[in-house]
Amino acid sequence: MLKLDNIILDPIVIILTLFASYFLVRLVSKIVPLKNNKALKLLALLPFSLSIGSVDYLGDSNIIVLLIFYAVIFQLSFIGRATNKFIISLMFYLLLTSFNLVVSTIFISNDFKFFPNEEYLYIVKALSWIIISNILLKYMGNIEVKLSKKLWLLLGGLSTGLFFIIIGFSNIGFGALLDIFTDITKPEYVASDYYYEVHDMLNKIGYIIFPSVFLSTLALFTAIKVLTKHEELLEKDALESIKENYYSGLQREQKLVRTIRHDMKNHLLTVQAMIGKKRL
Repeated sequence: MLKLDNIILDPIVIILTLFASYFLVRLVSKIVPLKNNKALKLLALLPFSLSIGSVDYLGDSNIIVLLIFYAVIFQLSFIGRATNKFIISLMFYLLLTSFNLVVSTIFISNDFKFFPNEEYLYIVKALSWIIISNILLKYMGNIEVKLSKKLWLLLGGLSTGLFFIIIGFSNIGFGALLDIFTDITKPEYVASDYYYEVHDMLNKIGYIIFPSVFLSTLALFTAIKVLTKHEELLEKDALESIKENYYSGLQREQKLVRTIRHDMKNHLLTVQAMIGKKRL
């Protein structure tokens, strides 16, 4: 029965994962343009497919390695300054990882084992990202992101702070205590009541902190839209100021020309009058 389920579910997982990855790539291209190359467009799907199609849990080491895929593929597949592309790759890494960590941890935890195999987890994650990415696509609209270097660095600084929270819950931080799989080489440690108490406590902390990271990353996308509109207003004001200065200068020149023409006319009339009186 399990094999039959896998035969049915595997194609569904693949299709949903590709759809979710496609919408996420579209979302990225709202911020940094995608290169016009078919191979690179397909490559851009890879980090999102890996995020959706893997089981990452609190205390896992894969969550660190995953950032490398995001950083490298974003550099290859998208257009823009290298710094900007890295910051965007970090933001999307935070967005997906913070969400997927909680979902995967709940799914494979002994207390929350709702489904018989991992395919259901992948389906839940893929459907979630199809919904989330489309909401963000609608929110971003047709905006053309134009941010100054300082604003990009501000986004990078905020993202870096959230990244260290992720690292803190990996296997190189105190997330090592959250390793769900039993370490048979240390039975006395695993069997201790203290370990399970700490394990449960840190899991609960993770369930609070990672949704906060997810929401904070969503706030960064809001900041991108708000700051872009602010930059557009500044640019519009600057153009209006340039136009105003141009027209003011043009009016001054026209006034000066009229004054010169008036003086020349008076001068010519005077000369003409003098000629008429034969005073030259």
